Amino acid sequence: MSAHPSRNLADIVTDVLASQPKDPAQQAYRAMSSVQKAYVDRLATRRGLSTAEHLAALDRHRAERVADAQRADGPADIARRARR
Repeated sequence: MSAHPSRNLADIVTDVLASQPKDPAQQAYRAMSSVQKAYVDRLATRRGLSTAEHLAALDRHRAERVADAQRADGPADIARRARR
């Protein structure tokens, strides 16, 4: 299924659920995956990026946040978080 940016997310979920097996857990998993993909595609389109470029930018942003948090924390905080 190709997610078109102008489609309503509720329509996408309805289409996915109608085309899937009747196992509720499997339906929910597949619907969530499609909704998340549609959301990422929509954000990428708004920013003029491909989906892959958008996901790469999100990964870089997350890595920067983690690095900033680690620099802000002391060694004891980092060690405690690593044990979790």
